[in-house]
Amino acid sequence: MKTIIKTTLLTILVICTITPLANITLAISPEMQKAIDVSNKVEAKKRVYDNIVLSYKEQIGKITNLYISKNKEERLIELYNDILDKVSDLRSNMKNSTSIYKGILIETLNELEDITGDEIVIVENSYYAKQDAVKYGDDIEIGETQEEKDEIIEEVVTSSSASNVANVQQESQNRKTLEANGISHKEATAIAWKTDLWDGFEFCANFPAEVYTNNALRHYTDAQSSVADEHKEFIGIYYKNYYTDPVAHRSGARIWQCVRQMYLYYKNQWLTKSDVETIYEKYYGEYVPYTTPFYLEGVQPEDIEEYIENHHNS
Repeated sequence: MKTIIKTTLLTILVICTITPLANITLAISPEMQKAIDVSNKVEAKKRVYDNIVLSYKEQIGKITNLYISKNKEERLIELYNDILDKVSDLRSNMKNSTSIYKGILIETLNELEDITGDEIVIVENSYYAKQDAVKYGDDIEIGETQEEKDEIIEEVVTSSSASNVANVQQESQNRKTLEANGISHKEATAIAWKTDLWDGFEFCANFPAEVYTNNALRHYTDAQSSVADEHKEFIGIYYKNYYTDPVAHRSGARIWQCVRQMYLYYKNQWLTKSDVETIYEKYYGEYVPYTTPFYLEGVQPEDIEEYIENHHNS
């Protein structure tokens, strides 16, 4: 008997709680009835607002596609930001509201804000992609995602380092591609450049101007000048076989061009030794700082690449 009574009471309680619209006459307090009525009104209003949100999402997507197709991204970004301002104002005005719909209104405004914010990202991506196409040219590859950008950067760094041709057009394209994918101008310029003897940053980084301070090395050119005379005197002191060994001669010339280039970038781009080290380690591995020029350590030009390899592996 006790079990039957408990079961009956439990059934009545459930019916009273979750089926207020059932055709059962129960003793419900006015406060509870009011709460039920309010809840029903709020649920009905929420369904209305949900439909509004769905319609807004559909319509704003069409508007985005239309403005992008007409190259009016800048204007659309302004309009969408105006919408965000209005949404923000509405939400602020509701802080002191006592409306039964306050909660779902704020929730709806939050959803509209999120949808509009997502559309702004789409429009901005389209705008900047078109700006990049104008700035860098249609032949410059630009990644849409950060992952794609990183892959393109890696390909350019690898090809630039491996290339044995000093092609001014390719150097310019590499720099533009790096910049278009988020690399700073200074860093992109350093990675992309080549000397006339085909050496790039990976090799030349070993000869920063702040270490190689000799005036003749910094300003060396093949022209007949007092600087060139200083250069000849300089190599005559330090390189025993420079004039007789073609390998030593070419290796020496590679180094002079590197130092000259590093100095120009230090002077014009403010590419400091710290920058050199940072860029080198970002793309090529550990950079072991040089404290003295290689020639003061008794290393001959023909042995420079082995010297560099050993130095970085030490």
